[in-house]
Amino acid sequence: MPPLGGAHRPGTAGQGPQEIRMRVEVGVRHPLHAGPTGNAMLAFLDPEERERLLAESLEPLTPYTLIEPEQLRARLDEIAREGMGMSFRDHRMEASGVAAPVFGLDGTVCGAISLSGLAERFTPAVAREVAPNVRRVAIEVSLALGCKPRENWKAWLA
Repeated sequence: MPPLGGAHRPGTAGQGPQEIRMRVEVGVRHPLHAGPTGNAMLAFLDPEERERLLAESLEPLTPYTLIEPEQLRARLDEIAREGMGMSFRDHRMEASGVAAPVFGLDGTVCGAISLSGLAERFTPAVAREVAPNVRRVAIEVSLALGCKPRENWKAWLA
């Protein structure tokens, strides 16, 4: 996985079978404060690094992007408790998604597994339905990367 690159993450992509599709350009940098993938990563960064990034000027990408540090902190704390995060139209107006963090050999967050789609199809109900599988796959990838099991994984899988 390419390095995080400060307040941004690199894009990677896969596509579903629908005729109308979302596309993520591989390698394009996306801000961590908007969207489920960035939020899932930001929630698990070292606390000092997270606070440094939250102190930067956060640009809204849509009217739904959280840019107030207090509101974003609350979302990130929820993601840290739940082991995954959902996002609806805060990165792109036409997109919603769910993501869970991936941890590397040293136990630090190194990426995320996400599933997203057009907001009209990827509703909150769909996100809740697929979230446990996204979280499970992220844990499996973390283990494959050599991460030792984290104490909260059992609760996340229950």
